[in-house]
Amino acid sequence: MNALISLSIGVGLSSSTGFRILVPFACLSAAALYGGFALPADMAWLDSFPVFIGLLVATTLEIAAFYVPWVNDALDTVEFPAAVIAGTYLTGAFAADLPTLLQWSMALAVGGSAAGTIQGMTGVTRFATNSATGGCASPVTASLEWMSSVMLSVLSLTLPLLALLLVVMILLFALRRLSKRPNAL
Repeated sequence: MNALISLSIGVGLSSSTGFRILVPFACLSAAALYGGFALPADMAWLDSFPVFIGLLVATTLEIAAFYVPWVNDALDTVEFPAAVIAGTYLTGAFAADLPTLLQWSMALAVGGSAAGTIQGMTGVTRFATNSATGGCASPVTASLEWMSSVMLSVLSLTLPLLALLLVVMILLFALRRLSKRPNAL
């Protein structure tokens, strides 16, 4: 794979973990099993039907938990570091052609920080909407988040350069929005 394409896939999937952590892994597993997508060597474990079923169950539980007001706020304390770790892993796995130091430095700096920024943005937005609506908006935000994760994951696997452009736009929006609210985090 071309290094730019591989890196675009990795960064797109990493960013997707900022919305929902398990969705990109489930999408990768489905793409390997049903679409013939060639996984990086570090991710060969995803090319298994039992893993795919397990990921579908875990993803469904993750998505369902975010529909419960205030449970979703509590989950953000776990989701933030998990998104950074998952984002770093995904970018690193797809940047395997780079020298090791550059591979993992870039994975953390680009993949991990993109996942963390998006997770931070969603967490702040979710907390604000839950506070303002007494939790009534929780189903709306939960739906938008998992749909964004699925869309970005699929786009990353099918049109990776477009996904990378979308990620840059999301990150610029998030950074601009978070920088306007110094007490947001």
